[in-house]
Amino acid sequence: MELNLSYMSISELLEKAAENNEIIYTRSNQRLLGKTTALIQFARENNSPILMHDSRVAKDYQELHPDLTFISYENEIAIDGLTNVVCDEGVPLCVVERLHGLGQLLTGFARKPFSEEKSFCPFVVATDAISYVSSKYGVDVAIPEKDFSSLTVEQTEEPPLGVMPKWLHDERRAEELKAAIKRFTKAHKSVPAEMIEEYNLLFESLKTRRRRMS
Repeated sequence: MELNLSYMSISELLEKAAENNEIIYTRSNQRLLGKTTALIQFARENNSPILMHDSRVAKDYQELHPDLTFISYENEIAIDGLTNVVCDEGVPLCVVERLHGLGQLLTGFARKPFSEEKSFCPFVVATDAISYVSSKYGVDVAIPEKDFSSLTVEQTEEPPLGVMPKWLHDERRAEELKAAIKRFTKAHKSVPAEMIEEYNLLFESLKTRRRRMS
């Protein structure tokens, strides 16, 4: 499954992917969208260990979220025997696919190169065009040898990183508020009224948006 936020939020995509035991593949320019935040919330609701790409990152998140389990993909002993695991973006694709094949991985994010993100080679395009013209019209077409040097391999440019959509920002904020309210409740502390008011407003706004899209 590809990360496509046109019709679903990140949280909804995670739920759908988990139902089908699928991995969500991301592109190189899909950054700062709240994927890790949504994954942590999903893991909390589904009692899932979280596989991270770096042991230091896993340790930092473990300190922030002591109620969850964060594991570096390099820690094979800790991973062995685990099920219902979710993975954060950055874990090598070969590791993700191996654990998924073993039935240990439920869902998560993985970086996978898409065909349109591959290198662009003007030389190949030019020679393919010449071959097509030559075969179609029965004429020989040649490129002057001096022009070959300018036909070098270039990398396709990524589009510039834009801003987070408002609805996505609102959803991320709502998830953070929901988690904070749960922490207050679990600690038997009174929840600030402004926190509840903001969550309710965001909840109604997001519910209205989903209703319009359905």
